[in-house]
Amino acid sequence: MKKIKISTILSMIILIAATIMAIFPFYMMTIMSTRTNQQIITKLYMLPGNQLINNAKMVFESGFLMFYLNSFYIAVSAAVIGVLFSAAAGFAIAKYTFKANRLMQNMILIIMSIPFGVSIVGFLIEMKNLGLSNTHLPMIISAMISPYGVFLFTQFAKDGFPTEIMESARIDGCNEMTIFYKMFLPFTRSAAVTLFLMIFMYSWNNFLTPLVFINKQSMYTIPLGIFALGNQYRQEYGARMFALTLATIPILIIFAVNSKSLIRGLTSGAVKG
Repeated sequence: MKKIKISTILSMIILIAATIMAIFPFYMMTIMSTRTNQQIITKLYMLPGNQLINNAKMVFESGFLMFYLNSFYIAVSAAVIGVLFSAAAGFAIAKYTFKANRLMQNMILIIMSIPFGVSIVGFLIEMKNLGLSNTHLPMIISAMISPYGVFLFTQFAKDGFPTEIMESARIDGCNEMTIFYKMFLPFTRSAAVTLFLMIFMYSWNNFLTPLVFINKQSMYTIPLGIFALGNQYRQEYGARMFALTLATIPILIIFAVNSKSLIRGLTSGAVKG
């Protein structure tokens, strides 16, 4: 019988402990969604209660399905457009020579270091002057503009997409748009999946931008809808936990299905050669 090394056992114990620590918050959130406010405040319960139906009824009566759809189409729109914009910008910076090339690369690095919360006032004024207040477009625009995405595709284009392929394609009669769509985008699939997931998760969880721009309940996203549960006299913690559980499930599924592509996209280009 083959002996198991002590290091292997320790690694398994550490992994099991880390997994339990990662799952426990989601488990407790699910448990709290079955409890009343009084139970949540007074005691930490480890087993489900009998208030799940009441909490679920309260959530769905608030229009949660509408909030769900709003968040879904905003997140998907921002992610798809963001991937295309970032890929085009990264491809142009990496493969074409023009006067402002180095300046643009430096500006991207600078913008990456500036939190969005710092520029929210200027963005608010800009959207108001364009007449886009109280619409979903500010949420889409703020999420789809990704300096990190441009940087990611720039590195992919520099390190993983040989210029010789472009030159051969041009000789065969391909124009620049054909090279971009039919050669570069498929070649950078892992980067595209990674950026899509990152923008989707950011947009799905974004609370600040909808809070600033939206004041109609029919246009609420999931974070605003959860925040609005209850009233000025009573906070419905059980209903909020149920809504948070429903909001977390799509993220868990998407990450579980695409985790390999996400990790590959984040690590590709980190080491040249």
